[in-house]
Amino acid sequence: MFPPLCANHGKRQMHGTGHGPEPPRVPDRFMFAVQEEAMRTARRIPQDIYRIRGNETDWQVELNGQIDRSYASKQAAFEGVVAAASKALRDGHEIVILVPASRPGERAFAEEDSGGIPWSSLT
Repeated sequence: MFPPLCANHGKRQMHGTGHGPEPPRVPDRFMFAVQEEAMRTARRIPQDIYRIRGNETDWQVELNGQIDRSYASKQAAFEGVVAAASKALRDGHEIVILVPASRPGERAFAEEDSGGIPWSSLT
């Protein structure tokens, strides 16, 4: 393969050491991601990826792609994930928690109904 033509002189231009064209430069942000992945792989750090999926009345927690548990609300699922992730973090794992944004009209948290006296009436 021939080196690229120089735009100014119509001649072939050699870069660097003179042994051929210089390879394209990879943006730093990509190199950082590649280096980070290589370091994690080299150290063999376990990674736990928790993903919450579901609808208004049925929420599942996936751990590394496998359904782990089901919950009645998104809030309960999140609290369960945080408890499990806390233990995994103590064990030295890298943790990723993915929670979808609330859809229009969806409540992010379940309504509490303890059947007792509301806290606001105790003041």
